[in-house]
Amino acid sequence: HPLRFIEFMDVGNTNHWDRAQVLPAKEIVARIHARWPLEPIGPAYRGEVAARYRAARDAWRDLGAEVVDAPLPPTLGQAGDPEFTALLYEFKAALDAYLGALAPGMAEASSLAALIDFNRRNADRELPLFGQEIFELAAAKGPLTDQAYLDAVAALRRLVETEGLEPMFRDLRLDALVAPGAGPAALIDPLLGDRRESGGPPLGSAAAIAGYPSVTLPMGLAKGMPVGMTVVAPRYAEDALLDIAARFEREAAFRVPPKSLET
Repeated sequence: HPLRFIEFMDVGNTNHWDRAQVLPAKEIVARIHARWPLEPIGPAYRGEVAARYRAARDAWRDLGAEVVDAPLPPTLGQAGDPEFTALLYEFKAALDAYLGALAPGMAEASSLAALIDFNRRNADRELPLFGQEIFELAAAKGPLTDQAYLDAVAALRRLVETEGLEPMFRDLRLDALVAPGAGPAALIDPLLGDRRESGGPPLGSAAAIAGYPSVTLPMGLAKGMPVGMTVVAPRYAEDALLDIAARFEREAAFRVPPKSLET
């Protein structure tokens, strides 16, 4: 019988992901193998997202595009930690500014700290399934003048732009970058929570960080779930991006109209 790994979050107790409680995959395999000998097998089928992307890449060529196969800069995949640090700082600053500007009586809280307190006092209604860990992490951050925030922003600029997207567009003389998006759309799971790793290259998030225009185009379905590809253009090239995206969606016809499915 094939062995599959499923993520687990301790809902109802810790209500968050704790690295100290995570076992490496090799250790899990070793423990199971000691009791029930395992044999490695190949994948049951080739990746459907990759297959859909190959078809989309061929469609670009059929439409007259010159497709240059090139790996994305490895620095794009190193932006996760500084990105999350910057997010926490900016999340707190933005929420405090927004809530603080509301007229009295329009909201239950006038700051992120007050919102956290409100959620705690009404946990049975506001936190029935999940906690508010990101709120709490953000609330612990200081102002946007903190050196930790400035360092995170500088790291992002280097990893994503000056050593990432900028040289790709410049050196390869590209009009657009194209890569598969995330894996198939995840189902809502109120028990185990959102899927943490959806697969796919980090092109879309890199574009958002660096301020490059991007769009997601449909590539069809994988196991009945929609999958797409990310298309990124140079900064300030929104008009050109929308033109090529509209032509691809119109002429390649990969979009599958949504419909209700039995659950």
